[in-house]
Amino acid sequence: MIYLLLLAALPQIAVSASYPVVADPQVPVPGLLNATKVELFDWMNFTDFNPHAFSYAMPAAGASPQGWCKIVLVVECRCTEGRQFDRSVMLSIGQSFLFFGTTSEPVSDQGPDWVVTTDVTDFSAMLLSAAANHSGVIELDSTVTPVYTGVISCKSHLDFFPASEPLYPKPRVPHTVVGLGNAQSQLSTEISFPAFVAFSEVYLSLFVQNQHDDEFYWSCLPTNLSGLVGTCGQGSVRFAQVFVDGELAGLAPSFPYIFTGGIDPDLWLPIPGARTLNIVPLRVDLTCFAGILGDGKTHTLNVSMAPVYNDWWVLGGSLFGYIDPQVKATNLVSNTLPAAYRAAETVISSTLVAGRDNSLQGWANVSYSIAGACTATVDRDESPETTVAAAVNMTFFNRQLYNSSGSAVSRESYSSSTVLQHMEFATETAITAAPSAGVPAVKTASTLRFPLKVVQKLFPDPQNQSQTNQFTLVEQAFGSSTESTRGGTPEFAAAVEVAVASQDTVVIDHSSSVRGVNQASTGRFTFADSDGSCWERVVESRNSTVVSTATACEALSWKSRPIFGGSEHRQSRPAAGAVDAPLGKAAPVRSPRKPVEPSQPSRFSRLA
Repeated sequence: MIYLLLLAALPQIAVSASYPVVADPQVPVPGLLNATKVELFDWMNFTDFNPHAFSYAMPAAGASPQGWCKIVLVVECRCTEGRQFDRSVMLSIGQSFLFFGTTSEPVSDQGPDWVVTTDVTDFSAMLLSAAANHSGVIELDSTVTPVYTGVISCKSHLDFFPASEPLYPKPRVPHTVVGLGNAQSQLSTEISFPAFVAFSEVYLSLFVQNQHDDEFYWSCLPTNLSGLVGTCGQGSVRFAQVFVDGELAGLAPSFPYIFTGGIDPDLWLPIPGARTLNIVPLRVDLTCFAGILGDGKTHTLNVSMAPVYNDWWVLGGSLFGYIDPQVKATNLVSNTLPAAYRAAETVISSTLVAGRDNSLQGWANVSYSIAGACTATVDRDESPETTVAAAVNMTFFNRQLYNSSGSAVSRESYSSSTVLQHMEFATETAITAAPSAGVPAVKTASTLRFPLKVVQKLFPDPQNQSQTNQFTLVEQAFGSSTESTRGGTPEFAAAVEVAVASQDTVVIDHSSSVRGVNQASTGRFTFADSDGSCWERVVESRNSTVVSTATACEALSWKSRPIFGGSEHRQSRPAAGAVDAPLGKAAPVRSPRKPVEPSQPSRFSRLA
């Protein structure tokens, strides 16, 4: 098995002049337009576990006569040199979650600084409404002590880019935005609108992040096997469930984030794990339930983790609604997802065998799959009735291999473990009408792929009898692809993959001092869409210093959304005309996280 190494401090190491370094692009913006800058807050220090409030004032009326074509949130953070854990950063305005990320850990003689940009154009209805709640909060729980000396500071602003026909048109954005706040593992709120709302589409934009006891959930084994390895139990299957009035209405997969303090901090210097600094929200299609959510009554929206409950996941998001004045009613016809969840089982197989002298050999496999769909009919004025069908298919597989012999202090001791995990999450939404109506079918298919490989080996140093080496390799990727067709003819396609591969060897001597050697990492970001936008960049580091950056393509249209794997202006459904969107209400939800330091019950821990 892999032995925990909980050490007092890391040695001073040489890091690139500026870190962290990523291959990801910043949000593309209209290059010929001057943005209207709205300050949210200047440099704030985060040294406690209290939310920090700020004020948001929307741009002045008339600042852009044709409206705004894009809105970008800019968050800049830094940390002083010393010691500090990675921390979660959550920024919201009026209960709407605009940004979720984590911080980069400092080293003893140098602190990180970084800038993250996020496309928040979808929040236009809230950001540009004088009647909306514009109180802002940034939550960054941290502590500064004689041990944890690094001080984290951040500042933020919004850039509003003016629309100007025909080159910079206003995009199609949700007509109404309802912020749900954030909570730990169980997000529940009541939603209501003052009267009937003719929703044509409804989506939940959802953040799902693993923390604390479940930070390394991908290393967890079924409870009956976890004792053999000394790792966490309850298995490795994790995903979010979305309920409308108690009925399972949608699912969202979990991405195995590994933060900059995870396993071995040297792995993430200077290139952090995939998506770590800027966590991307997942979109859950709730259009089948549009008639229920928009009927003018109060409804409960609940999000929770499954198939096992754990108190250390952060959930947050917003409800987006598109309105079509011609919609008279959306009627839920069927929903097979609840029955599919009840029937789904976690399949476990194992050859793990524990022997004498702490030896362990074998493997353990865990797999899980679920598929379901909902349908609804949509009645419109002067248009044929259409049917909306939304299907989801999730498959998960986790394989863990172990080979260890000897004791922790024996010269003959050797231990290795490998985790191979893959999550695939496919959705398809189809809008069809009766053949006699002559309306072409519109289909949108999307797939998320989250592969992960983690290898750890603990073995005696062949060159020095008093030293032990711990080798770690991590390969992870966030892949997303989408394709839209109309009448069977391809209309739009896009794909993005964010991949990071990193390895490091930690040398531990008899006095328990450590030093990292042979660190190497590669970060890759690849994006392309059928409109001709593309981005492909590879960054490589050796011994915590960037040695190469190669860019094969950086032709991004301002309309493209490479972070989300799509285009801002590509919508498979017809845009509605101008509407007067009512403001929905949600009961405020913000569940404070427990102000304690990380302590993971897993062999994958922090070399802190």
